[in-house]
Amino acid sequence: MLDPAEQQADVEAATAAVLAGESQLRVARATFERQKALIASGFTTRTVYDQAQEGLRTAEGALEAAKAELGTSKDAIGYTALRAEATGVVTARNLEVGQVVQAAQPVYSPWRRTGSGMPCSTSTNPSCLAISTIAAYRWCLSPTQARRRAGMSGKSRPRLTRSARPFRVKVAIQDPSAAMTLGSAIAGTVKSKAQPQIALPWSALAAAGSKPAVWTVDPATKTAALKPVTIGGYEAREVLIQAGLKPGERVVIDGGKLLSVGQAVTYEGDPS
Repeated sequence: MLDPAEQQADVEAATAAVLAGESQLRVARATFERQKALIASGFTTRTVYDQAQEGLRTAEGALEAAKAELGTSKDAIGYTALRAEATGVVTARNLEVGQVVQAAQPVYSPWRRTGSGMPCSTSTNPSCLAISTIAAYRWCLSPTQARRRAGMSGKSRPRLTRSARPFRVKVAIQDPSAAMTLGSAIAGTVKSKAQPQIALPWSALAAAGSKPAVWTVDPATKTAALKPVTIGGYEAREVLIQAGLKPGERVVIDGGKLLSVGQAVTYEGDPS
């Protein structure tokens, strides 16, 4: 729990304001009732009566405002109690003793056993740019442990390059054993399926009617053609072409909106 001293003082001040407002309202209501009786008998003026009525309305508004402030103060003191969404283990502390924190600022990072995840590193040497989807894997707590368990990956699609650098994925463990605790080292085998795709800049994407397309250049005739393609996914700066293009095809990535079908095209590196 965070130190609630400041919030508790606000609650006490708001409570005192409510009590004061209730007392002022009683006085204002009694004054108004007296003036109401006097004006009916003709023993007071209309001005004094109106002042008493206005004082009653002001006291009622002040009391409502004090009650609203009290409710806000009670909500604020509730924020000093730290509550986790589910039972788990604290893996990180994001504050120090005596630190002042803002409302809704996370201070602890919990780990829940339900839906356990295992970060894995693997490597591959694909012949072309691709997106690899982990299909299934088997794991155990140590290489010598005979018992293995099954698992499956989440929606992670690591980008593979021509180099054989490792990439990291996070896989979900099905029915983890009691021996598996937070931080356990896992050994496992992975089966993956590579889906070749071609990455192009966003500027290369065009449209053929209502379908996506790209402009290509025929190296023999050096003319432009609009070729429909199938989109496999979108990245921050790239669009992934799943079908419709072949490796080695020349694609126009800039100025496509100025082209027409069959138009002659010159490009950098053209031997002619």
